[in-house]
Amino acid sequence: MKIRAMTTSLVLVLAGYAAGASALEPSAVLRQPQGRVFVGQSKAMEPARDGLALYAGNRVVTVAGGQAEVMYPDDCVVALPENSLLVVGGPEQCHQGLAHVRTINGFQDTRIGQAPPSDDDDDNRIGLYIFGGALGLAAVTAIAQGNNKEDAGPASPQ
Repeated sequence: MKIRAMTTSLVLVLAGYAAGASALEPSAVLRQPQGRVFVGQSKAMEPARDGLALYAGNRVVTVAGGQAEVMYPDDCVVALPENSLLVVGGPEQCHQGLAHVRTINGFQDTRIGQAPPSDDDDDNRIGLYIFGGALGLAAVTAIAQGNNKEDAGPASPQ
């Protein structure tokens, strides 16, 4: 009975870890940014660089004179010409035909890159690991307490 309980708790811990780890997988990679190209997830945008990992929710913006490519894991590539925007979805976004580049004519690019990058994304990823670990620990504790009640003999000799 104890082996089955320990196996179950180990599976729950690993499932919690896998849930956190999958959130860390990038959806795509930025390639060949030229000119003014920026990436951000919230209000803060930072200058793009070649090979930058892109996650679901990231926005890639090219302004006047800028261009870039976004490459997904299945080698599907989306080209962003100048004055365009792409909101990154999951890793299958391009293959499923869901990667839509929008034109942003008249986009005000003077403030892009001025705000400091946010650490909120890192905090969210760490939070997923903590949640997964806490979930696993709670499961192990509950199973262990259940086993202790099952294995306990009479409280007083008879």
